[in-house]
Formats: sequence, structure tokens, C-alpha cells
Amino acid sequence: MQAMLRKDANPELACAIDIWSLGCTVIEMFTGQPPWSGLDGVKAMFSALNKSPPIPETLSSEGKDFLRCCFQRKPADRPTALMLLEHPFLSNTNSREHSATVSGSSEDFSRMKLHSPKDLANHNMESNSSRHTKSPHNGY
Repeated sequence: MQAMLRKDANPELACAIDIWSLGCTVIEMFTGQPPWSGLDGVKAMFSALNKSPPIPETLSSEGKDFLRCCFQRKPADRPTALMLLEHPFLSNTNSREHSATVSGSSEDFSRMKLHSPKDLANHNMESNSSRHTKSPHNGY
């Protein structure tokens, strides 16, 4: 927390904070809720200062290890982003089937000209409506 508040913070420490945040983002993507979402602000902040976020039990062993790497208590012990790119949790996504899906999605995304989250939401709504042209959307 102190590193985020100091203007003269060490850039390496800032990267380590980003790695911690990455772990929190993975948890939120996996569970649909940020770590400690059941706690009020002060309790959540106190928890973040004193312990690592709880790792979902249903996450794969590679995923759990990935998060343990992100949540090393000492920032200097956390891996860099480049190191994490080599982690088995991320390298398991390199199957041909998945790569083809991601490739198509990334090509679509790269052609989009987005300037705000609203643009992305509008694009997603347009994409969904063009796929389902058999019946009009009636809100149900």
C-alpha cells in the first residue's frame, strides 16, 4: 500500500504490485467476485495488508500455483510478468482448438475501433444480434 501512495516509488515494486493485482483479477474472473468481496472496505483492506487472498478450491493445480506465485507476501519474491507467461497455467491454453478460437476473436477485436467500454458493449450487442436473426429480441 505504501508503494502506491509514494510518488517516488520504485518501478520494480510497482510491477510487483501489478502482479498481485493480476492474481486478484484471475480470482475475480474465475469466481465472478473480487477477493474479500464479502467484507466491508476497512476489513477488506486489513485482510489485503495481512494475508493473501483465498485461492478457490475448484481452480486447477496449475491455477492455484499461478496464484501462489502472484501472492508472494514479499514483492521482491513475486515473478515478473514475463516469467508468468511461461507458467503452466497459461501455457496449457496453447492447444490448436483454443488457438484457432482466440485467433479469430483477436482478429475481430483488432479491427474494432473502440474508444470506451461503452463501444465494446455496443459491439458485443451488435455481434449477438447478428448471430440470432431468426427471432427478434424481446427482453426475455
